[in-house]
Amino acid sequence: MAAATEENLLFPIPTLELNVCNPGEFACVDGSDCIPMRWRCDGDSQCRDDSDEVDCQNVACLGNDFKCDTGSCIPRRFVCDGAPDCDDGSDESRCKVRKQPPLQKPRTPTSAGKEVLPLSNNELRRRQGETQRQTVYQSYANTRHQIQATADPDR
Repeated sequence: MAAATEENLLFPIPTLELNVCNPGEFACVDGSDCIPMRWRCDGDSQCRDDSDEVDCQNVACLGNDFKCDTGSCIPRRFVCDGAPDCDDGSDESRCKVRKQPPLQKPRTPTSAGKEVLPLSNNELRRRQGETQRQTVYQSYANTRHQIQATADPDR
C-alpha cells in the first residue's frame, strides 16, 4: 500500500472535475462551466474555451428567433429593421426594398425658380450668401440625396 502512495506522488494521476449541467444548459467542452442554452451561438463567447461558439451552423434557433447565415440566432423582430444585427448582415440581406414615398412639392418656388423641399421642421439660419452642404441618408434602401441649403436673405 505504501508503494502505491509513493507511486502516485511520483506520477500523479490527473483528476478532472466536470460540471453536470441542468436541462436547458450547455456544458462547455472543457467542463468548466454550464451556460444557458440561449447563450450558445449568440456571437459572444461565455465558455473559457470558446466552445459555445463552435459548430453553430448546426444549432437550431429557439422559438421565434431568426438564424443568421453564420449560425447565430437573433430575435425575429430585428430582421429587416434597417440595422444589421447578424455579424454577416444576413438579417438585412433578403429584405424587400421599400419604395420611397412620393415627395411633396412645396407651395412656393424660390426667386430663382427652384423648388425647395423642407427636410425637417428645423430651420437653417446662416448669414446672407453662406452656403451649407451636407449629405442626408434616408431609411430607404439604396437612396442617397445631396442637398444644398442657402440662407434666405429675407430672414
